[in-house]
Amino acid sequence: MNIRKMLKSDIPKAEYICLATADAKLKCDEEQKQTTLLLYSKYYTRAALDSCFVLTDENDCAVGYILCAPSYKKYKKEFCKNELKELAKINPRAFFNGISCVLGNMPYAKDYPAHMHIDILPEFQAKGYGGILLTSLCEYLKSNGITGLMLIVDSKNFNAVKFYKKHGFKEIKALAGGIIMGVKL
Repeated sequence: MNIRKMLKSDIPKAEYICLATADAKLKCDEEQKQTTLLLYSKYYTRAALDSCFVLTDENDCAVGYILCAPSYKKYKKEFCKNELKELAKINPRAFFNGISCVLGNMPYAKDYPAHMHIDILPEFQAKGYGGILLTSLCEYLKSNGITGLMLIVDSKNFNAVKFYKKHGFKEIKALAGGIIMGVKL
């Protein structure tokens, strides 16, 4: 197993991992699959590839990733310009989910300017790889002067909440169904 920077050639596999690890309601039909990819993958692999890392198997095939937007300001501008327009084409609910993603982080962006999304295929979970991916990202962010990292996690995903707390994340704000968590770097 290896951790390396994500390459453009990894994007299709990252999209597969995003959908393979998503909750069933986030991939129940083609519209929902496209919404999920636009909300949780496409911005990062389009505009922030330099701050994304993949976990690869012995054949250098991605089996997990950590995607990161290192600058909230850039994320907000680019996401609204690109992904939000695509979400609006899908349906009003997808559009409002996109707005929620952008605005939900805004109050905390000064202290936690970077935000992330991590997924690992189930057969590679609970083996320490998530911590290695997170460490790789945090080292990259620190070396680039980024002082904080945040994410939103489903409040019912107890394993994920435990994982983030183990790695120094603190609860910033409880949401309906989710928790904004952050860590200072």
